[in-house]
Amino acid sequence: MSLETTTCARRKYAHQERIEFARLMSAACLIAVAAWFAQRAAAAPQARSARHVLVISVDGMRPDPYLRPPAGAQIPNLLRLKSKGSFAEAVEGVYPTLTYPSHTTIVTGCLPAQHGIYTNLSSRVAGKNAGDWFWFAKSIRCTTLWDEARAHSMTSGSVAWPVTAGAAIDWDVPEIWNPAEGQVADPLYVAKFMNPVFGLQMLGALGPPQPGM
Repeated sequence: MSLETTTCARRKYAHQERIEFARLMSAACLIAVAAWFAQRAAAAPQARSARHVLVISVDGMRPDPYLRPPAGAQIPNLLRLKSKGSFAEAVEGVYPTLTYPSHTTIVTGCLPAQHGIYTNLSSRVAGKNAGDWFWFAKSIRCTTLWDEARAHSMTSGSVAWPVTAGAAIDWDVPEIWNPAEGQVADPLYVAKFMNPVFGLQMLGALGPPQPGM
């Protein structure tokens, strides 16, 4: 083996060692940060009893399934929520009655003309970024529920709620996908837009994502 070949091999090995060391240090830092947050949460005084408001959206569902469920329908949780909570026999939708404008109205109390989410797709230029949706909360022009929660020293969480990527939400799993791949479930892509500490907490609690999730 020539001296030049040996030198190249050593450089390659040293480069690989530096990469591995950087990975280990990054992992150690993330674990340390997660442990610090967990310690703070455990040490926080419980000044008052916990009270929660839970909002569940079933996109496009009419009231018929819980007002007049068909015979044999297996929906015990939905009927329990109806009997022990609040429900409506009908609602007046916003215009346009699309998913993203409607969900943004729910969390702001504003019409699409006010909150700025007037359709699902964010691009208004023909042929430009045709696959991009209104994923990012920075597009909302009104105060949201999570803004109010933070302003009053309360916390919030969200799972797959539209227009929440980058939102001031304490535990946020935004609805977003790779526009190049279409509406395909990709946990690793979603993780890019999550708080890394929260991502580690989810990974520890639920384990790695399974195929198809």
